[in-house]
Amino acid sequence: MRISTSQMYTTNMANISQAQSRYVRAQQQVTTGRRFEKMSEDPLAGQQVLNARRLRGRIEQFDKNLRHADEYVGVTETTLGEVSDLMKRAQVLAISGANDTNDANSREAMATEIQEIQKRLVDLGNTRTSTGGYVFSGQDSKTEAFVTDPNGALTYQGDDLPVVVEHRAGETMRINLSNADSLWSTAYSALESLKNHLRSGQSSLIGDTDVQALVTAREAIDQARGEAGVTAQSVSFQRSQNQKRMDDLTAQIGEAQDVDLAEAISRLNLAETAYTAALQTTARVSQLSLMDFLR
Repeated sequence: MRISTSQMYTTNMANISQAQSRYVRAQQQVTTGRRFEKMSEDPLAGQQVLNARRLRGRIEQFDKNLRHADEYVGVTETTLGEVSDLMKRAQVLAISGANDTNDANSREAMATEIQEIQKRLVDLGNTRTSTGGYVFSGQDSKTEAFVTDPNGALTYQGDDLPVVVEHRAGETMRINLSNADSLWSTAYSALESLKNHLRSGQSSLIGDTDVQALVTAREAIDQARGEAGVTAQSVSFQRSQNQKRMDDLTAQIGEAQDVDLAEAISRLNLAETAYTAALQTTARVSQLSLMDFLR
């Protein structure tokens, strides 16, 4: 059966179109480094990429939560370290103040320093994070945790509600202290008692009660600091786990979507050759058909 010129032309144009499509796709793969741009080009791999990206997005949110927790717990631990140092200095002053040989001027100088320690203690109790929230106010982070009235009495204005972050799907951890009010109130009261006993010259009470009260307050602060350190380690561990998971998902996305550049270039060369051959073949056939017509 003789093939008509029209059929031959249609067949050749279809060959050119297919060769051109393969050539263009090969060019896109080399240029973008990706095997496909549309889901329709590889539905199975495309779905794998979408699922991996969705999961990675969730883990990235968990990591964002943990970055906040990392700062929050770090600030807490550092602040408690400073408070512990203040109480240590107060202990030194208390031991010195328990000596009956101190005169009134010496006792007043020590009492003044204790008063400054109290002010610093309040300042540390109102420590903020980089976002402006008060670390020791619980969930009421916009309110100053501690204030003093004109008589020097300390008042806690925060709450003891837990500040939590979600670090994995359905899993949370508490990152704030559970007893900030008690820690600061106990330390402040011990300092207040020492200050009053220094000014009244009651050295025996300093030795009998104030020194031990300061020791007890400092031990509670150090214990809270240790707990904050444990939480910081947990945060660090969870961040490393999440980072590993994100790296794995990124690798999965790359395996499903990225091309092997050497192979892509080879396919591009082959597609270009095929496209050029299709054009040349059609051109020759068209010339022959015209000569046949003239005959």
